[in-house]
Amino acid sequence: MDTTTEYPQEPILAETNSIPVKPKRRRLKRLLLAILVPLGLMLLAVIILGVFGNESIEKTDSLLDNIWLPATLCRFVVYCLIAYALLPFFIRKAAIKNDSIIYHLNKEVNKVKANEDTLNYVQMLLSKAEAQAKIYHYVSTHRFIILLFLLAFDVITLQLPYFLKSF
Repeated sequence: MDTTTEYPQEPILAETNSIPVKPKRRRLKRLLLAILVPLGLMLLAVIILGVFGNESIEKTDSLLDNIWLPATLCRFVVYCLIAYALLPFFIRKAAIKNDSIIYHLNKEVNKVKANEDTLNYVQMLLSKAEAQAKIYHYVSTHRFIILLFLLAFDVITLQLPYFLKSF
């Protein structure tokens, strides 16, 4: 008589929610990329200045002054599209998938009520999926906050340096 308890296999749904562990070389690659890209851009700026000279740079500044406002308006339109069309589309798609997982996990809970360990595991997965559903709901109902975040990012990274350049 075998007294070992055999636990059932994890549901397939658990594999879709697991986050893969990234290898260390990928982290190192991203770190090096984050360091080398700005250095490369600085080197490119020095090369451009050397090749074209100060007169071309001044002409480029006047061109930037002419197109700055239309480019800013285009960026703001793109931010509105991201916050009110694109992001809700992807959130809705992810929420539908998450609702399907919740539905299947609820069915799984009803099936495994006899086995306490499996029931605890499935209920844990269900609580994670429900927490994810709350996050989807929060993000989809607070689009204005996302739009404000995009606008703040634009002001800090693009508008502020442009205005400081004129002083």
